[in-house]
Amino acid sequence: MEGRADGLKNGFSFLENLSKITYHCFNEKLKPIRLHAFLDDLITIKGVDLIRAVAIKEGLDPDRILFSELYDKTEQKVEEFEGNQIIMSGAEVFLVFDQSGKILPRSEEFTEVPPELEGDSLAEILKESKDYHVLMEKIVEGGYLSQPELKEVTKFVAQRLQNFVFTRPANRTERSAWLKHLFIPYPKFDMRQLLFRTGPHPHKFDAFLFNTFFNAKTKRRRIFKKFSETGEGIPQ
Repeated sequence: MEGRADGLKNGFSFLENLSKITYHCFNEKLKPIRLHAFLDDLITIKGVDLIRAVAIKEGLDPDRILFSELYDKTEQKVEEFEGNQIIMSGAEVFLVFDQSGKILPRSEEFTEVPPELEGDSLAEILKESKDYHVLMEKIVEGGYLSQPELKEVTKFVAQRLQNFVFTRPANRTERSAWLKHLFIPYPKFDMRQLLFRTGPHPHKFDAFLFNTFFNAKTKRRRIFKKFSETGEGIPQ
């Protein structure tokens, strides 16, 4: 029994579902690739084997898995499952794959800016800001940014990095390589402005990276939970 990409549930009884694992596949923007499909005649399967089986069945690259999550019917919550974890028949899993090819594979990290980011410039990134001209003038001339201006620069610069790393908060090495790449054309600007912090708390740049990742995870799991319980809430 195959699922449907339009999200409509096929009719199946509870008993019929006990020998199957239900899976739903999405791309990096949470657009559905396949909904309510099954792996049949299973008692248990390792997480890594499940991901590979689904990827092959749907013509996807298993190495491009971004998130693999399981809806726990007992706890009524969505949690990530690991490659060595045993998945039982009757389970419902959500798999998110990168179809864009523009996201860092989850097993990798970088110490130098990778080719996917090399073409990015600070001027291009900040063009989306309504204060673009003021920000660039201060950066070129080595001026000091106000707190609202620092927040604006941090938002755009950190967001681009986090959207590339995606599966976890970008680490310090990646952040340093990224900032060096963007600001090396502006030697007058004191980049430490972006990394200033008070007390033991993370500076706003690292905090933005973490919050962007955490908020996306919370939103994703809320969507998956609602979909599992009601069949609704998936963006089309």
